[in-house]
Amino acid sequence: RGARDIVNQLLAFSRKQALEIKPVDLNQLVTRFERLLRRMIPEDISISINTCKDLPLIMGDINQLEQVVMNLAVNARDAMPSGGSLGIETGVFELDEKEAGANEELKPGIFASMTIRDTGFGMDDRTREQIFEPFFSTKPRHKGSGLGLATVYGIVRQHGGDIRVQSRPMAGSSFQVLLPAAGCQASPDENTEIKNPSSKGFETILLVEDDDRVREMSLYFLKRKGYKVIPAEDGEQALALVGESGNSIDLLLTDVVLPGINGKDLYDLISAYQPEMEVIYMSGYTGEVLKSRGVMDKSINFIQKPFSVESLASKIREVLGNKARGGKIKPAGQGSPARC
Repeated sequence: RGARDIVNQLLAFSRKQALEIKPVDLNQLVTRFERLLRRMIPEDISISINTCKDLPLIMGDINQLEQVVMNLAVNARDAMPSGGSLGIETGVFELDEKEAGANEELKPGIFASMTIRDTGFGMDDRTREQIFEPFFSTKPRHKGSGLGLATVYGIVRQHGGDIRVQSRPMAGSSFQVLLPAAGCQASPDENTEIKNPSSKGFETILLVEDDDRVREMSLYFLKRKGYKVIPAEDGEQALALVGESGNSIDLLLTDVVLPGINGKDLYDLISAYQPEMEVIYMSGYTGEVLKSRGVMDKSINFIQKPFSVESLASKIREVLGNKARGGKIKPAGQGSPARC
C-alpha cells in the first residue's frame, strides 16, 4: 500500500493522473471534513473552521481536493507537537491582470480560496522555497516520504489554481489555496479576450439565473465591465422587475431551465413589448433537455456552462455589436457538457 500511495502521489505531482471533474462547493468539503479532522488531530490542538457565505463553486475532483485538505492538515499537525491551533477558512479572491501576469499559468478572474493556518514551528525563507519539491522534507526519514506538499502543489496546479505560503520561524504557517470559480474556467486561447477592451459595454442586461452563486458572480463581473444589470432569480421576478423599472432592456441573459417560466418562454413574453431586445441562453444541459425547451435552433445565441467570464463578455459584445450594426446574429458554439 505504501508503494502504491507513493506512485499515486508522483502521478498527481506530474499531472498525469486522470481527474473526475464536477462542480464542488469548498464550504461543504471543508465542513464535511471537520469530523475526520477532529479524530486525527490531537486534543491539545484546537480547530476552527470559518466558511464564506458567498463562496463560488469550483470545478474539481472531490477526491483530489480532499487529499489537499488532508495533506495540509497533517502538515499543520506535525508542526505543532506541543499543541496549538489549526484554522481553516474559505473566501473569495480576485486576481487582476497585473498579478496574474507574474504567473503565466494563471488567468485573471474570480477564485475560491481555502486557507489553512497553524501556530506551529513555521519556516525560514530557504525552507519555504523548497517545500513543494518532491522528496524534500524537514521531518525524520521514518515520518514522511517528502511528497505530501509536492502532491498538494500538483493537484492545485492540475485544477488551474495556485498555492501561496506565508511563514516565519516560531510564528506558524499559512497555506492559501486558490481555485478558479466554476464560471471562470480558463480556456487556452483566452489571453486575447482578456486584454480586449471591446468586451466592455454600457447597455442594460436582464440577468435571470436561479443559482445564487452563478448569478452573483455574473452580476459582479458584468457590472465591472460597465453594464447596467438587473438580476432576477426566476422568470416571475424578472417580469416584475421589468414592469417596475420601465427600462428598455438591451439583452436578456437567461438560464434555459428555470423554476416556473423557462428561459425561452420568458424571452417570448418580454420581447412581445420590447421587440428590439436580444437574448443569450445559457445552460449546463444539452441535447433533448434544450430541444424540449425550444433553444436548439442554430440561429439562437447560446453559451454552454461552465463558461469563462471573458467568454461570456465576448459573446455579449458579439450579440450587441451585431444588433447595433443591424447584422445577423451568429450562432453560439457549444463547449463541454456540464452542469454549472
